[in-house]
Amino acid sequence: MRKLALMVLAAFPLAALAGCEDSPMTDPGALAALYHATGGRDWDRSENWLTNAPLNEWYGVAVDSAGRVERLSLQDNGLSGPIPPEIGNLTALERLDLQRNRLSGPIPPEIGNLAALELLGLSGNRLSGLIPAEVSDLSALRGLDLSDNDLRGPVLTEIGKLAALRVLSLGGNNLSGSIPPWIGDFPALEWLDLSDNELRGPIPPEIGNLAGLRVLYLGNEYTDRNNRLMGSIPPEIGNLAALERLDLSDNDLSGPIPSEIGNLAALEGLTLSGNGLSGPIPPEIGNLAALEWLYFADNALSGPIPSEIGNLAALKGLRLTGNFLSGSIPRWIGNLTALESLHLGINNLSGPIPREIGDLTALEWLDLSNNDLRGPIPPEIGKLAALEGLDLSDNALSGPIPLEMVRLASLQQLELDSGSQSGLCASAPRLLAWLATLDVQYLPRCR
Repeated sequence: MRKLALMVLAAFPLAALAGCEDSPMTDPGALAALYHATGGRDWDRSENWLTNAPLNEWYGVAVDSAGRVERLSLQDNGLSGPIPPEIGNLTALERLDLQRNRLSGPIPPEIGNLAALELLGLSGNRLSGLIPAEVSDLSALRGLDLSDNDLRGPVLTEIGKLAALRVLSLGGNNLSGSIPPWIGDFPALEWLDLSDNELRGPIPPEIGNLAGLRVLYLGNEYTDRNNRLMGSIPPEIGNLAALERLDLSDNDLSGPIPSEIGNLAALEGLTLSGNGLSGPIPPEIGNLAALEWLYFADNALSGPIPSEIGNLAALKGLRLTGNFLSGSIPRWIGNLTALESLHLGINNLSGPIPREIGDLTALEWLDLSNNDLRGPIPPEIGKLAALEGLDLSDNALSGPIPLEMVRLASLQQLELDSGSQSGLCASAPRLLAWLATLDVQYLPRCR
């Protein structure tokens, strides 16, 4: 460390160290160490760094009334290499934002010296190793974002000491073990992201203690990093009255969807897809008046689509694909006029396609494939002017394809039962020409 300090001092303008002759480990010295360790010459912006200019004129640096570095904001700036231990000498620092760079190596334990730190943002880098226990010394910390790195090991017990946290984002790492019960001990927490890790075990019921939580991400988006949470969804999740986003997708959760989810009146997005949830969709879902995205795909849900979903006037996306839902597509589906995507494929739905589906004029994607739908395609589908994708394949539809479908000017993808075994047919030259533009396979001519 002494050798590094001497190198930093040799490269740093002496005038910039005025008033700091006793030690190179001053704020300017710490900044110089960061510059050299992270390839400062190749940063996207580095105006006035390592010059005689006052520190508050260095790009991304803000100082307090005493001239100490108070904020360091170098996000999206091309930093690469390790975070040097000298970062711990910026003891007046309140905000450290180095997000979305190419930083690598471990988080230095000296980060725990930053007693005034309120925000630590290191997401979107290539940091590795364990989260240092010294993070627990940051008692003033309100925001901790270490997401999208390569950090490993269990969710650090010491994080549970940070009672002031409002944001805890550790998603997109390789954290292992279980979600600890102390996760419910953050009275001020508003954002909790543990998604895309390697967590196992149940969701602890203590999570229901987070009364102010607005965002809860425990699911998975990437294929190379996967939580495998198991067991049932705890009914205590219904205590999170402020919750706006809930994502538990692509885990191994089982059992019924708890009716208490209907208590989450502020919820805008609900994603439970890719689990082993079973039983009916609880009618209490219809209480979620603010809901915009409802994704229950790829589970083992059964029974009819509850009529209470028709109350969700704000709904933009409804995805129930890949379940065992039965009964007909309800006519009230036409009430959901804000819908942009409707995915009901791979179920046991039967009966006709309701004419009211033509009332969904904002719809961009419609998937009704792999069911037992029968009868004709309703001509009202031709009213869906915004439709880009339509999949009606693997059903038992019959009769002529309505000429009104040529009005679907935005359509890019069309999947229909085709070939000699299809119950559908086409005859009008205008319709046949339109189908040819969408690369639809051969359809028999209507007799």
